[in-house]
Amino acid sequence: MVIGIVITISRATDITDEQLGYSISLPDNWIREVVNDTNHRFIDTTGSYSATVGIVRYDFSDDTIFERSEEWTRANFIGYSILINADPFSSLLFYDTVTAKQHGTLWAADAYSTTYSIDTQFFDWGEYIRYTATGTFGFEFYAIGELDDINGNVEFYRNIIDNITVTLESPVISPQPSVPQPVHQRKPDVTCRVNLIGRRINNSSHKIASQIVIDRNRHSGVFR
Repeated sequence: MVIGIVITISRATDITDEQLGYSISLPDNWIREVVNDTNHRFIDTTGSYSATVGIVRYDFSDDTIFERSEEWTRANFIGYSILINADPFSSLLFYDTVTAKQHGTLWAADAYSTTYSIDTQFFDWGEYIRYTATGTFGFEFYAIGELDDINGNVEFYRNIIDNITVTLESPVISPQPSVPQPVHQRKPDVTCRVNLIGRRINNSSHKIASQIVIDRNRHSGVFR
């Protein structure tokens, strides 16, 4: 029995998807493939452009490590750049974390990388990728395909991604509730002699050898 993924295809130039939370303006002869609720892809039906443009949405509302949506963007971009730089067959050709914006409002970070295949059955490929986030949702926009096509048309694919508008209304990240700190009563300032391992020294104890002692005021001396 063969089990496949059902992909629905719709033809359109301007698409607004309220469920995934974006709108996009596609070039002529491009179609959308709805892979699932969080993954959409766009391809050229004429074959003039062989790369695939895609959108993937992530929900990080259960993560407690991100206090702002920009932190998700930063973390994913850093993780991507580390992954590319760690691969001896990949190169990070350029990246932008300063001027990159998504529809002029959301801060984004983008990069362009190439990977060379060591298997002759597979082609070398390039990828233009962008991360951005709003509220508790992160978005990954990408164009990936054969290296010759990406190298020759990276600005074309970048313009498609520039025309994506995030329309998702996402609540801002709720601040973590503060944990009340226990109230400690002030204890009388009593000085006693203790050694370096915290044992109290009785003045009437048998004094066989000299010891370094520290009182509660962090004063030290030699006890004889």
